Amino acid sequence: MFDPKEAEGAGVKEAEGARVKEAEGARVKEASEEKLLDLQNSIQRVERKLRLAETEKKADSMQGNSNVKKNELEIRRLKMEIQELEACLERRQK
Repeated sequence: MFDPKEAEGAGVKEAEGARVKEAEGARVKEASEEKLLDLQNSIQRVERKLRLAETEKKADSMQGNSNVKKNELEIRRLKMEIQELEACLERRQK
């Protein structure tokens, strides 16, 4: 037989269950959003590190190129000095 109080209790239990599920869903959503923000922040940190590394790499490359040019100029200077000394030696030997 149909008992209205029993039916009312079942309805209350359903409503309570729905509220619990809704609250759990909200907690899961909030935790997911926090995790997403953490991941986005981590990605941004890694991107900044990559940009910094690229900048440092370019600076190192430019410094290396500068050192190579300085060395090339020094080699040219020394070759000219050798030629001058050889010419001076030839003149003295004559």
